[in-house]
Amino acid sequence: MKASARELTGGIIGVPATGSLVFLAIPHGEVRNAILETGGALDGKVVVDISNTVDVSTFDRLTTEPGISAAEATQELLHGRADVVKAFNTTFPQTLEAGSVAGQDLDVFIAGDSQAAKEKVSAAVAHAGMRPIDVGPLRRARELEANMLVITGLQVNPEHQHFNWDTALRLFP
Repeated sequence: MKASARELTGGIIGVPATGSLVFLAIPHGEVRNAILETGGALDGKVVVDISNTVDVSTFDRLTTEPGISAAEATQELLHGRADVVKAFNTTFPQTLEAGSVAGQDLDVFIAGDSQAAKEKVSAAVAHAGMRPIDVGPLRRARELEANMLVITGLQVNPEHQHFNWDTALRLFP
């Protein structure tokens, strides 16, 4: 199942969301304001939370409370009006734009409570030439976000100069 062009249309806050997938490509701290500003425009959509909650001032903690992920917080803010899926948070912008690292296609880890929503996101990932990996329910977003605490910490640690922002996670069978 390929994603249609309509599902992959981009947009900005203040412009009506016309596709069935809405990617929140904004800092986690801005999600609440974005949801309030969009009003009912997200109703019935699949909202893809790509944020990470790494404290970028120290790179040594997450900014969410223990026991909840950014994606789960987004789901709470939407009060069931949309299906929330966590995806793309384990890919950095440069690698996402390229779709691969060192000749390897990217893995995109997907967590969500709606199977239909995860299938839509998986189709968009596959359409873009990457490999979707369903990691389970939305609560798995906690581990995806925590994993990025380790990865981003490596990126900024001067002892790991061979790491850079072109790093990606990949599972090998």
